[in-house]
Amino acid sequence: MKRILKTAAAIAIMFSFMGFTGCTAGSGTQKAGGESTSGTETASADATTAAVSDTTSEKHLYDTYYERNPDLAYSEEEWFNDEGCLWYPFDLQQAAETITTEEFAKYYVPDSALEKAGTAELLEVVKNWPQIFYYAFANPYDAYYYIIDNFNAADELAGRDDLAAALAESYIQEELVEYDEQLRADLENAGVYDSEQEYEARQRDSGIATQELFLAMDYVYSGLDDDMRVKVIEKAAEIEKQRMSGDYYCFRSSSAFFAMAVQQKYTADGYWYDYIMENYADDTDVQSYIENCADEWQDLAVYF
Repeated sequence: MKRILKTAAAIAIMFSFMGFTGCTAGSGTQKAGGESTSGTETASADATTAAVSDTTSEKHLYDTYYERNPDLAYSEEEWFNDEGCLWYPFDLQQAAETITTEEFAKYYVPDSALEKAGTAELLEVVKNWPQIFYYAFANPYDAYYYIIDNFNAADELAGRDDLAAALAESYIQEELVEYDEQLRADLENAGVYDSEQEYEARQRDSGIATQELFLAMDYVYSGLDDDMRVKVIEKAAEIEKQRMSGDYYCFRSSSAFFAMAVQQKYTADGYWYDYIMENYADDTDVQSYIENCADEWQDLAVYF
């Protein structure tokens, strides 16, 4: 409870910052309907376009932020670091403590920079966005759409034809930060960030949850083969066990992946849900996650 109160009061839980030091040689823009990525089954152009149509057919909040404060935005050149990778041109920890939407224009990435960035680069940027308050939403789809609507790099990422492969490869390597005595002490204190370790733990948790929100979407399922789907489900179950053990830092004890899989069953076709019901019927752990995570997500929502 102290951890929940501290986090809600600080409003400072953020994306994962996991020591990203370089970027994959980018393929640049690969929009829906482009060539499929090796080793995956890419969704058809029609299916993918339909899946992301609600993120491309209307004006987004990120446009409004930019129009209101264009002077806060950075240039294309500033959005690329010394290694030539798309990356934030400002300090992320300071940005993490800035919650006014008046400053959101600084997150606006020029279209020319988005077009040059590879999908793996975009994913690193999106999962490190410092303004994700995923715990504030009772509905996982609302958390997903909040990211899409407020950050144009996330909107671009959702339309990439090779998103599924990049996302799955990133996610299956993730681990939450394990508690030690110092981390537990830091979390009991009232500050926003009492140590670099606490900052990393919060960032890691948020980055994992963000990836889970994207992964559980039907259009991502369609871009993966069965082998990778199994790896994703097994990793989601492994991380959920970490959350439930109490030995790892996490704000929620409920998986965004399993909660969104249930949500997609009611708002879309529910490909992940059906796949899990068909192939994991005898896996009591996975079945319990499917049954409980969506309810726990709603129960643990924090409203401001």
